[in-house]
Amino acid sequence: MARNGGPAEDRRPLASSPRRRWWWLLVAPAWLLFVPLWCAWGLGQIYRDQYAGWERFFHLPAPVVAAAGLGLLALCAVSRRRRLGLVAGLFVAWPLAIVVLSDNHWLRPRIPPSGPSPSGPLRLLDWNVCHGMGGWANVLATLDRERPDILVLAEYAPGDSRQFQHHLESLNTLLQSWGWEVPHVVPSGSVLIASRFALLRTERLRLPCSDCVLVDFEDDAGSSLRVLVLDLPSGLRAHRDPLLRKVNAIITTTQPDLVVGDFNAVRQATQLQPPPQGYR
Repeated sequence: MARNGGPAEDRRPLASSPRRRWWWLLVAPAWLLFVPLWCAWGLGQIYRDQYAGWERFFHLPAPVVAAAGLGLLALCAVSRRRRLGLVAGLFVAWPLAIVVLSDNHWLRPRIPPSGPSPSGPLRLLDWNVCHGMGGWANVLATLDRERPDILVLAEYAPGDSRQFQHHLESLNTLLQSWGWEVPHVVPSGSVLIASRFALLRTERLRLPCSDCVLVDFEDDAGSSLRVLVLDLPSGLRAHRDPLLRKVNAIITTTQPDLVVGDFNAVRQATQLQPPPQGYR
């Protein structure tokens, strides 16, 4: 009914615009998910492995965060929210730069060769065989193809003791078939070390929740070759900062020629960047 003869007023609520629907259905929830993800990843990038807990955030892959940011940027573009799109672009710039400049294989630093060894090139193979889950026959076939001078196998021991003995016997048989007169196989915890060189000394060093073995060989030229073999814990709850501090101290004290093994450390770990003096 109209008052004073005027037209009747339509008080029905106006239908929401498409942009508003885009905002409430997609863009707003996407922002609520992306911002905590970005903050957690950023804290991991800043603190890395310095504190227990923060390093878990450092395990968040930068490509995942960058992809999420690009998806959010696309949503802002489709919903025509230009200012939010600009903010999303600023958010995504950091993880995208990490992906392009750090998490890649084409910008790795090139290490110049140190020159030929008097006794010829040294072939060392370091391999985590995951308890032979891929098949011990495949492991032996790969070793037979590569034929290194020094062999380091991490997580080589299966759970079954009889199968473990079979692994050792088959490995010794393979090494002898290469012409190694006295194969030197040193099982130590989760690490197995073998070499055709004469074994001078082995010492298992104390490192919490880890395997750390120092091995001295005598190469073909009669020179001593010292190798430090590591197998650090792989669990995300392991606080690696104190472990890597001790690894750094062990390297500085023992002065091995080579440091190999399964570090299970985060990328660009704080305590290994830069490495101890004289190492690269």
